[in-house]
Amino acid sequence: ALPPVEIAVPTKDGYFSYDAKCSADTKQLCPANLSPETQQQIKRLAREAHSALGLRHYSHSDFIVSPRGIYYLETDTLPGMTPTSALPRSLAAVGISVSDFLAHLITLATTRHA
Repeated sequence: ALPPVEIAVPTKDGYFSYDAKCSADTKQLCPANLSPETQQQIKRLAREAHSALGLRHYSHSDFIVSPRGIYYLETDTLPGMTPTSALPRSLAAVGISVSDFLAHLITLATTRHA
């Protein structure tokens, strides 16, 4: 699992709207400003969601972290790859380029069907 991305709220319009999601002005922190324990817990929950949904290569899960706990929202089975998307930020945080990641996915897909 890659490092979590934190969406800094409030955003320009006060909540994480579709416009805020696609805006370069929305502050996204990676790795997230969370304790190492919370980051590990989010990674574990994301892996569990990925597995429970029967996914193979990659996904992106959204959570809300509050003082009362971590709440799972959804898993995206085709995460965005734009410069404002979370997945490229997580990849960059661990030193992986988007092009290398995509090449890896192509290798996984072609190897499986060969």
